[in-house]
Amino acid sequence: MSEVSTSRREVMRALTVIPSIIATTAAASAATGLSCIPAASKDPAWLALLDDERRAAAVASQAAGAADEAFGHFAKARASFMEGWQAEWDDKFGRPHKFIDARPTHEEGDERVNAGIADYNAFPTMMKEKRNQTTAALNTQYGVQETEEVWSAAHDTRMGAIKAIIAYPSRDPDIIAHKLGLLIEHFGDEEGDLKPLLTSITGEA
Repeated sequence: MSEVSTSRREVMRALTVIPSIIATTAAASAATGLSCIPAASKDPAWLALLDDERRAAAVASQAAGAADEAFGHFAKARASFMEGWQAEWDDKFGRPHKFIDARPTHEEGDERVNAGIADYNAFPTMMKEKRNQTTAALNTQYGVQETEEVWSAAHDTRMGAIKAIIAYPSRDPDIIAHKLGLLIEHFGDEEGDLKPLLTSITGEA
């Protein structure tokens, strides 16, 4: 199965939006008395795509909530840890005498001073490792990476469902309007030409 391009140009091409075609299709239906034929928007294949997107959206929303909750717990725990970490850093950094004083009492003279200075020089690396190890442990404890990966997969699935909707071949105005709505919602309308087009189809501002 070929991948649907996410570029705006390709998405617009997939919409097959040509106002004259829309008008011609409507006029032809009225002229031939075919207005009683079910619209393309009632096509089971189209409705199945909509159902797929709705299900994917629900799963993605649930996964996003779980990821947000996990990160919230992680952030709170890390902030508490970092408060103590920062206090220790502020108390000891730039104060080598604290490390000298902390050496065992049996050490004296140059031995004590040199060992204390060595401890002081190792302090920044030790603190960095302590911070990184605790951050990694909290990440694992609260499942931040796992829930993020689940959300990412669910999001990709939903984007795939949206792309399938946009790529659905149809000239039905209702379907085109739905595609435009999704396109604007998820890909934006930086050039400002999609919303007026959607309004021209739906008649709603």
